[in-house]
Parts: sequence; structure tokens; C-alpha cells
Amino acid sequence: MTTLNSFQQTVLGAQRVDLTHQVHAEIPRFPAFEPMRERTVNTIAEHRFWAKEYTFATPYGTHIDAPGHFAEGKRLVDAIGADELILPLFVLHLESEVESNPDYEVTVEAIQAFEAEHGEIPEGSFVAFSSGWHSRWDDPAAFVNHDENGVQHTPAGLSML
Repeated sequence: MTTLNSFQQTVLGAQRVDLTHQVHAEIPRFPAFEPMRERTVNTIAEHRFWAKEYTFATPYGTHIDAPGHFAEGKRLVDAIGADELILPLFVLHLESEVESNPDYEVTVEAIQAFEAEHGEIPEGSFVAFSSGWHSRWDDPAAFVNHDENGVQHTPAGLSML
């Protein structure tokens, strides 16, 4: 019988949240990108194994925006080590703010209010913004949320931190 070390026990005993969604051509996407394409390249009947090929832009669906996504010469995802992706997590639950304002942006004041209630967020932590927008995932029009002038209204994280 395998014995788990304390780290494995901690990870397996922790609350985990599955953030995945099915990938398909109709999922919401930034309009500058083409819809995802998929094709079956192998079948069990013909090749004895099944495989598909997918083509889509790198920032498609749920993803990490590495510094190189926005700034020339900065690191891309492949240069971010796993040790930098396993961090203490703090979630700002701002769903009610987004419900009343779909253009809501996380503010310094929202972070300060969180810290006043829950304690200081340690340096090096991952702070996530829970907007509730995921509930619109299966309705691309609701997810994109264009107004009568074609302007998109969606929540945003705080980009200057």
C-alpha cells in the first residue's frame, strides 16, 4: 500500500473546484479570433485509436494571460514554472456588484474591503475575481453581452496590480 506524504494528504484533502468547460466552436471568444475548428484525424475502426485535432488562438476560453501576452519581450506561459502556479488563493466574490453593473471592474477599495473582513492578503498570493459571469458560458450572446450599439459589457479584473 502506498503511503501519502503530508503534502499529498493536504492537496487531496483540500477543496478543489473544477473550472473546466466543454470546448466547442460556439464557446464565447474574443471577436478578433476565428472560431475554434476541430476534425477527427483517427478513428478506432480505421486506425485502432481515436484522435481529434483542434485549432484555436492561444488566449481562447479559460486561460492564463502571461506577461508576454500584453508586453513585448516578457515571459509567455511556457516560461512560467509550476512553482509559480501553485500559490495561496484568495477569491474576491463580487458577483452582486457584477449583477448590478456588468461593466464592473475590481477596485483597490474592493481589495481593501476584503482584507478588512478576512485579513491581509500575503504578497505572492493569487487573487481571483469571481464575477458569476461563468453562468453565461452556454449562451454566447449573454456572455458577450452587446448593447443596442454593439458595445460589449463584461466585468474586468484590476489590471494595475
